[in-house]
Amino acid sequence: MPRNLQNNTADTRQRLLQAALKAFGHRDYEAVSTREIVRAADANISAISYHFGGKQGLYLATAEYLAETIHTTMAPHLQHIQQASLTASPQQCRQLLANLMARLARNLALDSITEDAAGLIFREQHHPTEAFEILYKQIFAPMHDVISHLIAKVWGLPADAPEVLTTSHALFGQVIIFRIGRTTILRRLGLPVFGDSEVRIITELVASLALHSLNHHPLQEQKS
Repeated sequence: MPRNLQNNTADTRQRLLQAALKAFGHRDYEAVSTREIVRAADANISAISYHFGGKQGLYLATAEYLAETIHTTMAPHLQHIQQASLTASPQQCRQLLANLMARLARNLALDSITEDAAGLIFREQHHPTEAFEILYKQIFAPMHDVISHLIAKVWGLPADAPEVLTTSHALFGQVIIFRIGRTTILRRLGLPVFGDSEVRIITELVASLALHSLNHHPLQEQKS
């Protein structure tokens, strides 16, 4: 295949994925038509069959595209924290966790892809399909694993202990709410978007909440 044709084909595929993410991110799977996606992508209707085999294939590829995009953004930071945690003291792990939660919050507040991603992720949490497995393996599980590992080192518990996993999920939720519930907090703040000041407040808050949560050691509380 000539190089210019390869580039055009890859470009068409990319435009379809971007258009699909915007469509699936704002409406249910059944409510999205392939025709509106190809119109938004400036592509032929046959392009979906050529690249993805059909609407379902496009939906799964969109989940993969979303997962890869978020993973690319967060992977270097997660790998750095994983490496640092290997020799870190419990006190250092506390700070690593606070830094990670602040980084996640900042990315969710400022990253433009989350504008379209939130709806798709939220629906997959409520009504999981094959796409959930993609999101879980590439986004949720890696982040959960790192958070759980840090909490476990602070508390001296196994990383798969129920107390650790549920705390990890709660901390993750405290970050996610500023994306999936952003419309509400922006209305309360009287703002159209988060500014630098609001992002600073959010990142400092989630970091502080993470540190505070580590003060409640489940085994120590059971003994008291």
